[in-house]
Amino acid sequence: MKGILAVAVVCLLADLTDASVTSWTQTDFTVSTGSGTPSVTMKYNNKVTETSAADADIVELVALPAGAYTYTLPTASNPDAIGTIATASSGLITLATGKSLDYETKTSYVFVVVATPGSGTAGTATVTVEIKNMVEFSQTHYLACIADGTTAGTTIGTFTVADKASDDTITYEYSPTTHFDYDETTGVVTVKTGVTLAMKTLAGYELTLAATASGGSSDTSASTAATLWIAVGICSSNAMQITAMLGIVLLSFATALYL
Repeated sequence: MKGILAVAVVCLLADLTDASVTSWTQTDFTVSTGSGTPSVTMKYNNKVTETSAADADIVELVALPAGAYTYTLPTASNPDAIGTIATASSGLITLATGKSLDYETKTSYVFVVVATPGSGTAGTATVTVEIKNMVEFSQTHYLACIADGTTAGTTIGTFTVADKASDDTITYEYSPTTHFDYDETTGVVTVKTGVTLAMKTLAGYELTLAATASGGSSDTSASTAATLWIAVGICSSNAMQITAMLGIVLLSFATALYL
């Protein structure tokens, strides 16, 4: 009896290993052609947020029936060499090293993944993946200069994201909030009510600006950030601005040491 069971298990494993591809998992996909067949064309229902993180997941394709397949992503079916198969035993496409998913450069990609069994017929899945925008400031660091003695209500500048989608609503936040206001709608930074900026008190300030998208096409799950350095003094002097910026950096280090 045990011998019969052993033979049955071996045969079952052999069937799983050598099974021909008959279809592909369709959960989270919209199929346009080939539903329930070895060759399918689909659209991934979840947009992938733009990123430059190597090995970030893009999309996973799973051949059926369950079994051991070797998954490949042929060069001709990998636009811009943007993706790579994470492991040959899975159909997970990840972002290739040194590549970026950039919504402003390309809004979608079409991949063709091949699943090959140990023997039997291989299957192909053609999938379209759309890229989702993530709002970003045009710079990661800004430098502004204002005159010594600048009073409340004075505008420092406008600092907004550079790539919002037309249907996005952007909300701006900042810290610290002690000396400046940052309008949550317009992105305008002004000197806070009751504050006068004096160089002898502090020659520079550092603000962390953040922006979050909602109600539109961009990613709403995370905010993007930038740093604003504000120098106080003689703004016509480049040396003055550089000195103030260095002062802010030194102040940041000193603060960190005593926290």
